[in-house]
Amino acid sequence: IECGVYFGNSLMNYANYSVSIEPYNYQCKIIGFDTFSGGVGLTEKDRKNYSFEREEGEYKADSYNDLLNSIEIFNMDRPVDNIEKIKLIKGDIRKTSKEYIEDNPQTIIRILNLTMNYYEPTLVALENFYPRIPKGGIVVINGLNYASGCTQALNDYLGLKNLELMTFDFYPNITYFKV
Repeated sequence: IECGVYFGNSLMNYANYSVSIEPYNYQCKIIGFDTFSGGVGLTEKDRKNYSFEREEGEYKADSYNDLLNSIEIFNMDRPVDNIEKIKLIKGDIRKTSKEYIEDNPQTIIRILNLTMNYYEPTLVALENFYPRIPKGGIVVINGLNYASGCTQALNDYLGLKNLELMTFDFYPNITYFKV
């Protein structure tokens, strides 16, 4: 599950990795949540950022239709192309994440990618999705220690002292941990 799709780079990468490693695993879905109209849910916890001034609607990428076209092209070269692999959920994740879990109680999450940068949406995504991640699953957070809101949400929900945070040498903006 990716929370904050933006232009879809990670979403499509996850989909390509999935069909490359497990081409016939029709049970593994790639689900992307985004407003596609910019970030929502800015709070005072987000405004306490010393790096830059935050404002509602940041990270706007009207990429929904382009991504639908990309998904259509992606499906042309898949062994099990008749079963949906990638799904886009459009709307405020503070509402859509809960609805998704209620409508899909069978959901198990291998990777939770959080790239929303705001406190409230990140916290709600953790509340709704984290209980669905089994041991060995991975949580990825973009902007940790840079966007104060997502850092605070992670600390409030899990406690930073309980996590072994890791990064990639070649791209330190991505932080992740194993469950």
